[in-house]
Amino acid sequence: MICDVAYAGRSVRMNAHNPNDIIQNEWVGGYFYETLAGSRQGMLNYIYHHLRPLSDGIWVDAGANVGNHTVFFSAICDASRVVAVEPVKPNLEVLRANLEVNNIGNVDVYNCALGAAAGRCSMTLAEGNNSGLHEVMDGEDTEMRTLDDILSQYAEPVRLIKIDVEDYNLPVLEGAKQTLAAHRPTVFIECAHTVELISVNGFMTAHGYALTRGLILNHTPTYLWKPVETV
Repeated sequence: MICDVAYAGRSVRMNAHNPNDIIQNEWVGGYFYETLAGSRQGMLNYIYHHLRPLSDGIWVDAGANVGNHTVFFSAICDASRVVAVEPVKPNLEVLRANLEVNNIGNVDVYNCALGAAAGRCSMTLAEGNNSGLHEVMDGEDTEMRTLDDILSQYAEPVRLIKIDVEDYNLPVLEGAKQTLAAHRPTVFIECAHTVELISVNGFMTAHGYALTRGLILNHTPTYLWKPVETV
């Protein structure tokens, strides 16, 4: 099912392969996921209204799923380049279809998991109607890379990173330390539980980042960290 999805006077087409999926169901209604987020502001609303001046560099969609954020970053926010990383092949097929139907050419897609080091892993199967609920597990069928390795290929500055990796945040961040140090991007990270938030904030604080206090985005809590020198 191809859906017309509009935001801020712009319109894209999204391939809702599974209309019952929590993300794709929003497309059926004509909305990007995380622009309508119930009682909390959607992260994509925040990015659109506050961070589009960062669009002159690379925006990273770590845990790109079916391409909701990737398309929004490229087609709505005009990011110069988007790096989308998604390990689950059925999700990746929908993501690629969404890029193709919108003739988007400034997105580089990587079919791998992210972690602290290069290696191999497997992904758990998502249950129910949420294609994003895949988790890293021991195994050999999926490539694992670091963000530092992927982003070292680019000359452009890395300006924004969004991480949604189902409680695998610390390994992903460990594999992005060089990028954080060299580029000082703005970083959004989903932390579903308080203990996860505490551990992630400890890492980010140790690497010169400050949590934006009082800002909680999305249905599953997502937080914003900025380099201390910009706060």
